[in-house]
Amino acid sequence: MGDEAEALKALWRAQEKETDPVTLDAIHARETLFVRRARRGQAAGLFVAAVNAASFTAIAWLSADPLLRGGALVVVAGCVWTAWRLGLMARRRAPADAGAIALVDHQRAELIRRRQSFAALMLTAGPMLAGLAVMLLALARRGGAANATALGGALLLWLAGAWLAARRHGARVQRQIDALDREAAR
Repeated sequence: MGDEAEALKALWRAQEKETDPVTLDAIHARETLFVRRARRGQAAGLFVAAVNAASFTAIAWLSADPLLRGGALVVVAGCVWTAWRLGLMARRRAPADAGAIALVDHQRAELIRRRQSFAALMLTAGPMLAGLAVMLLALARRGGAANATALGGALLLWLAGAWLAARRHGARVQRQIDALDREAAR
């Protein structure tokens, strides 16, 4: 009997210690950090859209070629479209008096909403890409084949980079969802 008791004590001491439960304050802290990061990313996107809109407005204003001017104006419209889409993606804040389960559910729903696919990225960037394609046509038509080729190559590189970035972002958000699910299961 004494050996069994000692064996049970040894097993009890050797088992993994339970992790501390997640507190409501920790969940609120994670929510605050999540909101801060989302707003920072949205502000950066709006800044880039504004700079691009200003740059392509200047190109449209200064260009004598109507096709190049039209392409630049389509890019400007695409920047406005992008800013509007960013506004739609604004982070929804959880109610301040929400309990732990409601906060975790809210954060999980927001992460799922943020998971971005390449198709969603192309929907947002589509008008800008169309405007750049018109500008490429204008450059090629004017005899600037070298410029059109360089801009076309840059556009293809951008598309490849955007595809990779969308895949990376989706995987990162999925890891965050999985981590949240693991913590909620404790």
